[in-house]
Amino acid sequence: MTWGDDGDEALEPAATGSSEGERPLRADARANRQKILQAASEVFTAEGVGACIDSVARRAGVGVGTVYRNFPTKEDLFEAVVLAHFTSLIDRAEELTRAEDAGAAFEQFVDALADTVIDKRDLADALGAAGIDIKAKAGGKFDELRRLVELLLSRAQDAGAVRRDLDADELFVLVHGTCSAASSAGRDRESTRRLLSVVCQGLRPVPDEARA
Repeated sequence: MTWGDDGDEALEPAATGSSEGERPLRADARANRQKILQAASEVFTAEGVGACIDSVARRAGVGVGTVYRNFPTKEDLFEAVVLAHFTSLIDRAEELTRAEDAGAAFEQFVDALADTVIDKRDLADALGAAGIDIKAKAGGKFDELRRLVELLLSRAQDAGAVRRDLDADELFVLVHGTCSAASSAGRDRESTRRLLSVVCQGLRPVPDEARA
């Protein structure tokens, strides 16, 4: 189902990247796209996925035709919002894999993952309530994130900073579960971060394991 088209806006390319055969987006078109994605994330969080295109365009400060040109269907916009969030986290994880202190890098990633869960929980709930499979929309991005998390985790384990009986899936469960429980209990960000620091302390190896 398409959003519609008012025909009033100058054409903007709907391409999402610069793969072979596609022209890269102009700087102004890229800026508009980013504004639309940010606005859509905020609108869907506040109003649910049934929010109208006018709300997204108004918050982004662009015309509705600009939104249509970039995202012909609402499903296209959902997918782009999800991919943007995964891409940001992937970029941070990739940066941290090059850090000299593997233990500190792991804990910094846990903080970044927690911030994403805290900031985007309402959006994830809204998408989930509408029957949207976030992992399916993320496509290979989730697999890429998981690969980087495994690398960060193995580096920290090799450095003796994290116990060896933890895997990437369990880490996701620990962070998401802690954030969700804290939110349900009405805890703010600072309190949630304190709880996560306790979790991270519990992930450190016991003395005998550290010497092994």
